[in-house]
Amino acid sequence: PHMVARRNARERRRVQAVNSAFVRLRRHIPNENKKKRLSKVKTLRTAIEYIEGMQSLI
Repeated sequence: PHMVARRNARERRRVQAVNSAFVRLRRHIPNENKKKRLSKVKTLRTAIEYIEGMQSLI
């Protein structure tokens, strides 16, 4: 039981870290609809497109 609780706590921290990273990423990419939060997949796709667009400018 103790090991399961530790494993669950570690997983919760990992998920929180991933979610925090997505929040930070969403702040740095353009989003035409600020009222609706982008999904994780849409966030990644938008970030890729944004980076590619920035690369094409240089």
